[in-house]
Amino acid sequence: MKKTVIGLYTLFLYALMVSCSPNQVNSLIQEGANPQLAGIRLQTVSSPISVKDSDGKALSGAEILIGSAPGHPFNGNILVTDSDGNAQIPAEWTEPASVSVFVEGYTTVTYLNQSPGSLNFKLRPEPPNLPLELRGLAGPLPIKQNDGWADFALVMPTFTRMEMIYFDISRVISEEMDKISAMGQVMPVPSNISIPKQQERYGIFNVTFEKPIYRTKLNKVGRQRIYAIQGKFPFVATADALRGGKSYFDILNSFVVTAGGLRDVTLKNTTAPQNLNIPTQEMAYDKARIAVGPQHRSDEYYLGVSLAERSGHMFPTDFKRLAVSEKAALRVHINSENLFLGILKKKSELESGADRMSVVLLKFSPEVTPRMLPLIADPRISRDTVQLPALSRPSGIHPLATYAVLSSETVIKRQGQKEYVYLRAAWEVYSQEWISSLELPTWKESQIPRGPKRWEINFVGSQTTSQAPAGPVMLNSATHVTHSSASF
Repeated sequence: MKKTVIGLYTLFLYALMVSCSPNQVNSLIQEGANPQLAGIRLQTVSSPISVKDSDGKALSGAEILIGSAPGHPFNGNILVTDSDGNAQIPAEWTEPASVSVFVEGYTTVTYLNQSPGSLNFKLRPEPPNLPLELRGLAGPLPIKQNDGWADFALVMPTFTRMEMIYFDISRVISEEMDKISAMGQVMPVPSNISIPKQQERYGIFNVTFEKPIYRTKLNKVGRQRIYAIQGKFPFVATADALRGGKSYFDILNSFVVTAGGLRDVTLKNTTAPQNLNIPTQEMAYDKARIAVGPQHRSDEYYLGVSLAERSGHMFPTDFKRLAVSEKAALRVHINSENLFLGILKKKSELESGADRMSVVLLKFSPEVTPRMLPLIADPRISRDTVQLPALSRPSGIHPLATYAVLSSETVIKRQGQKEYVYLRAAWEVYSQEWISSLELPTWKESQIPRGPKRWEINFVGSQTTSQAPAGPVMLNSATHVTHSSASF
């Protein structure tokens, strides 16, 4: 009779196991559903941890650390992916822990505070040791001699949504300068601008000027989409402003944008300049939408940018500086999805190289007037801990993620040029909440750069309350980011 009862109980438990999740079953066992089975833990069955590159290719041999160090919080907490880029989740993983992934040739990644379960990692290839230079001609441009306007093209890479999250304004207006001579004076011009030879009147003089070759810096090997935007600016007023000490940020509103062009290029990991000539009149920007300047401080600079999106690639179609409540018409491309990018910076930091900013990315609705996350203080670094700045959440913006990057710093200086800092990402950290501090695991110390380093901090917000899984996919629903950094 006793064997019959045990057999019926076992059959009942089996049926319960089939209908419950592994965690529910283990919970029932630990709660003593059968005293004879107490203390026995069943092997959980769940989806694996998956590791792929940014293009979706499975990465075999990836090393995965669950926890803060090898052997902590349990022995055997280092996994290795199979030929499909998968690793099975160990039953010993029972509590939330950080999960880190290392693959030779890729940027190391950590997801903070992850509960046991399936995770998907997408790793970015390590950037080249030095920036890649792309150069060439952009055009033809619709030049009319002595019409009062200087025609130009501005060349840059397109952006993905994730790249917009850590938007780098120097990719649009280069920090590196070239020089042109006009009216007996030498004037600095951003290196990624192309100005074909043309002639304009300045007072009683005919002035000829040119800088036909653009140069742009890139930090990614392989196939990329490059964009050229075509425009013009009033020659005399702009020349006077620059000679009077104004910056290009001061005079952006006098620039008129009219068209653009796209080309793909495959970049090699080489220090030699690589060449690409690019057209500028394939897409006409003859329609406009209105943007309105949001509330911001008098010592802050707000830039509104209209974006077109094609197949996941974004590129600017116009840009205007906006004061509080000021309205401006921004040109758009009617055959693309139109988005609006708002950028907030301290005026004093526009040309100093400081990268602190607040960014918003929204659909370009009529008279879009976004609410911005405030600018934040720089993080504080103490030994192995990074203390993040405090951030008050504005109404209508919900915390989505913290995204942090540890990079090496290399100062690039060429003869006669302004020096700038090249950042090479070494370790990325994702959290599904806004955090106050972080520490990297005690693991793969060789991945931590030697020499000058920088921690970049991004608080990511969204206008929706939905929470995505950890990793780059979180950023697909992001609308707001505030960014700061600290070098050490």
